[in-house]
Amino acid sequence: MIYLLFTIITIASLVFLLAPFIKGSSSISPDSLTGSLDKEYLEQESMRDQIESSKLSLRDLDLEHKIGKIASDDFEILKNELLLEWKSAETSLKKAGSKKKKST
Repeated sequence: MIYLLFTIITIASLVFLLAPFIKGSSSISPDSLTGSLDKEYLEQESMRDQIESSKLSLRDLDLEHKIGKIASDDFEILKNELLLEWKSAETSLKKAGSKKKKST
């Protein structure tokens, strides 16, 4: 009796675990996981994250320059690079926003 119960549970478990492979593919796709989030929204979020990252990096760079950890020449070079990143991300975000407005 115990062997029969064990065999039934084992077969049921195997069927449950192997069902996606038997069908050929899973019903879950990467597109269905994003739901209502579309590619444009994710790109805009990435640009907003880049802007925020640039702001924080500029703040940290300024602090390190004030305490003498970074030389003035290096500070100016790094500051200009971070400002360019910030401006580039803001420009891309504005372009993406204007594209979305035109398409609606």
